[in-house]
Parts: sequence; C-alpha cells; structure tokens
Amino acid sequence: MPMPVLIAVPHAGRAYPPHVLKGFRDEELCQLRLEDRHVDRLGVAVAKATGTGLLVAHAPRAMLDLNRAHDDVDWDMISGARRRARPTQTLISPRVGGANRRARSGLGLVPRRLPGFGEIWRCPISRDELDARIDSIHRPYHDFLQSELERIRDA
Repeated sequence: MPMPVLIAVPHAGRAYPPHVLKGFRDEELCQLRLEDRHVDRLGVAVAKATGTGLLVAHAPRAMLDLNRAHDDVDWDMISGARRRARPTQTLISPRVGGANRRARSGLGLVPRRLPGFGEIWRCPISRDELDARIDSIHRPYHDFLQSELERIRDA
C-alpha cells in the first residue's frame, strides 16, 4: 500500500532556456551553486522504494525558487512596474517595504546574488519575464502540489 506522503523536489531543475543561460554572469558557477544536483534521482529512488508520490521541478532554481512565495520578489532586480497582487492573494511571510529579508538579501523568488560571488545576472529581468515565470512555473507547481496534498489527505 502506498504511503500517504508526497516527496517534493523543487530544486532539481536543470532545463535552462538559452536566454536564461545568456543572462548569467558566470554560467557554470551559477548552475553549480544554485542546483541541488541530481536530487531528483534520490527522490525517484525513495518514491519507488516506499510507494510515495513524487513531484519534481524541471525549471532551475536560478529561474525561480519554488520554495519562495510568488510575491517574495527583490524588486531591485526587476525592470518595469511592480505586478499587482490579485485580491485573493495573501502574503505568506512578513514584509518590510514590499519584500522580506531573504528577498532583500538577494535570495528571493528569483535569486539575485550568491555569497562570495555577488550578482548572478548581467542585467535586471523584465517584469514581463518575471510574470511569465510565475504564471508558467510557480503557479502550476504550487497548484499541483496543493491539489495532490489535498488528494492524499482525503484518501
């Protein structure tokens, strides 16, 4: 009988679109430091051995950290106007000036800097690019995660 557990692997992604790779100041270092390299293989092995569910992200953490709230944005790295929150959206973590401490330190929804290296990106990303990443990566991942956890709970 399967265990009522879901293994989520949000930092396994290694599918870098070319425009993301071109935006890095140091492509290899950024990939190495931001990936939880091959942790998806561990997740697959554990899920097979235990019969648990498994959710593996394919988008890299450099594009979007799935362990962050959709509004945990370091707006200093975004060009263009801020996105308006939908009325149904709530803030998950305490904010000061629109971003929490983690985002202000460069480790928000889209990582901006690495300790000992500095800025990750050659230039800010556009608000349209941020919105596209939220809509095509963050929202579907978290919608599926929520529905799967509800399904497991109900079962």
